[in-house]
This record gives sequence, structure tokens and C-alpha cells, in this order.
Amino acid sequence: MSVELHCHTMFSVDAHGTPEAVVSRASDEGVHLMAVTDHNTIDGFERARKRASEVGIRLLTGVEIDARWRTSSHHFLGLGFDPLHQGLRTMLERNASWYGDSFEVMLDCFADYGYTVDRGRLAAGLEERYPTHPSPRLNMWYARTVLLDDGVFPDRETYHAVVARIRDEHFARIPRGFGPLEETVDVVHDAGGLLLLAHVSQYRAADPKGQEALILEVLEAGVDGFELFHPDNMADPGFQGLLALAESRGCLVSGGSDCHDVESDGKNAIGRAGVPDWVGDHLNERLVDPTGR
Repeated sequence: MSVELHCHTMFSVDAHGTPEAVVSRASDEGVHLMAVTDHNTIDGFERARKRASEVGIRLLTGVEIDARWRTSSHHFLGLGFDPLHQGLRTMLERNASWYGDSFEVMLDCFADYGYTVDRGRLAAGLEERYPTHPSPRLNMWYARTVLLDDGVFPDRETYHAVVARIRDEHFARIPRGFGPLEETVDVVHDAGGLLLLAHVSQYRAADPKGQEALILEVLEAGVDGFELFHPDNMADPGFQGLLALAESRGCLVSGGSDCHDVESDGKNAIGRAGVPDWVGDHLNERLVDPTGR
């Protein structure tokens, strides 16, 4: 049996797999407690909940939220909240709209940098890329795949360099992004949920002191804990320090594969992050269970 509290479906703009397929894969991997944590949306939750009920998995509400902290955006995992909370839904809808709204500006600008991008070509592939999604929108992650396959951009590095230039040079035209961490903390807590910093090693790789400092900063800001058992954390030289920090602070911890492709068999495959059962027990004391299971 295993715990999986960080995975994505195609309701995340950069992920592959329907909610039903993701939950089924988790069941095949022996997962007994999970949360689907799509980026800034809970639109796939009801479908995941139905499938989880069929296969006997306890499913918690989950979402991965972008929030501004200090000078940059960080990812935070919301767990155990009321999925009908209007304030949370409003915040997530605002966040999720940024993906499509910001890409509309990029579409208008690509030609200025010497790259011809066919909107119709991009739109034609949305249904296949996001099967059963009721209203997929064009976004930079989906477009990257199409534009690289079509040879419009020679490689990922060039594509992202152009995207970065557009953001910098057309800053005033890019819609406002994600809200501040303080707002996110208040909204998730008001919805009855918990908020944890995701994959700290992605922000401060091989920097144990930096990882600890970041965790302590967000805990002071009201975050409930941090994601401990993440493949990147566990491969980082600072992992033992994270274990010690969690114990010394007594804060909540979570863990999961951060899977973005249901067919993956790599280090981020669903249910293979090695999250111990005590993590679920640890969280259960404070989690809301909206499924009634």
C-alpha cells in the first residue's frame, strides 16, 4: 500500500491523462490514499472521486496553487479543503485563466521575433491533447510541443528564451499573474484545508541552508508544512536535513510522485515516490474528507 498526494491529470495544462486513468493507475500501484493536485484547478475532482470510489481509494481534495512569495512564484499544495468553497474556486479560476490569457499576448508577439505561429494549427490539436476536457485553451506548454514538432522553434531552450523576452519586453500587456502567498493561505484555510510548500529542492537545489530558510519563511507566513517525500527532494543532498527540520519543527509534511504523465514509468511514476503510510496518518488528524469515505 502507498500514499500519493501529488499527481496531475490533463486538467493541468502540462500533464497527460484523464482523472479516471490517473486514479486507475494509482489503484494498480497499490495506492490507498491519494490527492489529485492539478495546477490551479479542481475541475477534475468529481471525475477522480467517482473512479476512486469504484476502486476503493480514499481521495482527498487537492490542488497545486501558484502563489507569489517575495520576488517570485512558488508552488503550494492545498489538501483537504471544501471543493465548493466559493472563495477558493474564484481564486483558482483567476489563476487558471492566466495560462490562456498570457499566451494570447505571446501569440500576438511571436512574429515580431521572427517566428510564424499558426493559431489554427494549434487550435486543431487541442481536443486530442486534452481528451474529454470540456474547454481546453491554448497555452505555452501545449504550444511548445506543437511548435517544436513542426520545426517552428529548433529546441526548447530557444522557445523559452523567446517566451521570456516577450514577458520582459511586453510586461504591461501580460495579464497579472498569481496572487500573493498571504491571500492563498487565508483562502485555503477558510476553505478548511491545509497548505504546504511543494518540492523545495526545485527552488534551492543542493542548497540545504537555502531550503531550510525558505521553509521557515513560509511557515512564518502561515503555511502548514512542506512536501517532504518528493522525488527531487529525495535525490537532493539536503534530504536528511529536510527530515530533521520536519521533526524539529513538528510541522505537517506530505509526499507524492508529482506525476505529469499517467503512462510514465520513470522516477515520477504514480505511486512510486515511496511515501510512507505515516504521512497519511499524520495529515488525517487535521484533514477534511469531502468524500465521506
